[in-house]
Amino acid sequence: MKNIHTNFMAEYILKLTGEYASANRIHDVLNLSLSYTYTLVNNNKVRNRVKNGRTEYNMEDFIKNLELSYNNNVIDNPLTKEDFEINNFHNWEARNDIEKYLEKLLLDELGQFTSIKDLVEMFKVSKTIWYEALEEGKIMYFNISSRKIVVTRSLLPFLREAMSEQY
Repeated sequence: MKNIHTNFMAEYILKLTGEYASANRIHDVLNLSLSYTYTLVNNNKVRNRVKNGRTEYNMEDFIKNLELSYNNNVIDNPLTKEDFEINNFHNWEARNDIEKYLEKLLLDELGQFTSIKDLVEMFKVSKTIWYEALEEGKIMYFNISSRKIVVTRSLLPFLREAMSEQY
């Protein structure tokens, strides 16, 4: 984990899962398939322990083996103060009752992390729109191999901006 973005993601994942987590917990939190999880832990010798008859894996080892990366495209134009406020990922909290409801709905339906496929199914919007938002830096995501994993809470600033647009 070479930079601040991957360290942030690693700390965020550790906060959600704890020091050790079962394969099912990893599946629930990271939205990864169980087969991928088992393949990763078996091929990379992730430390584990047995607790209450269930195998739990050391999350620090697991995260190191995920080879996390993030959207590192250079932004050509510096952000204005207004754009910074929209894209400030440390400002994920809901600001009003509608946003609180939306945040609860997103977390209940999608979990902490999600994929573009799940977003397309939930919002019934073309995947092109989601990929454009990712590339523009409006939604935070990280890569696991070639798969883009979206941080669900980072959708709130993007949706806030979309709701405020005048048509």
